[in-house]
Amino acid sequence: MQFKHVTLEFDGPVAILKLDHQEVMNAVSLDMLSGLGEALDAINENKAEVRCLVLTGAGRAFCTGANLQGRNNQKPGKSNAGAALETAFHPFLRRLRNLHCPIVTSVNGPAAGAGMSFALMGDMILCAGRETSGREGAGMGARQSRL
Repeated sequence: MQFKHVTLEFDGPVAILKLDHQEVMNAVSLDMLSGLGEALDAINENKAEVRCLVLTGAGRAFCTGANLQGRNNQKPGKSNAGAALETAFHPFLRRLRNLHCPIVTSVNGPAAGAGMSFALMGDMILCAGRETSGREGAGMGARQSRL
């Protein structure tokens, strides 16, 4: 099943949710968050059959954080990152946290910013060995680490 920058497949009792906006290394946008919400709706419709969710990224990245493309096209003073977090990003994370089945995050490449938040949502986190993670903007000294 294809949603906005997201692909959902069912392999028996396993739902495979793939972040799929490879042109921007699966950076999260409001469109992607909408697609992720629709995919979770589809998983809930198949609740009786789905026993595990695998969250991964398409291509060479898991998720490189927030997609900032187009933000220069906004009117000055109209951008409110806090509102976007509260109305789109956090509700998706809460839905993921309250999912009826365990989550396996298969981190197949860089996981930065919001991507690191997605990666850490897993009950089990599997890494391919070439991924890096970071919380840019955290201001904690070390900016990047190997998972």
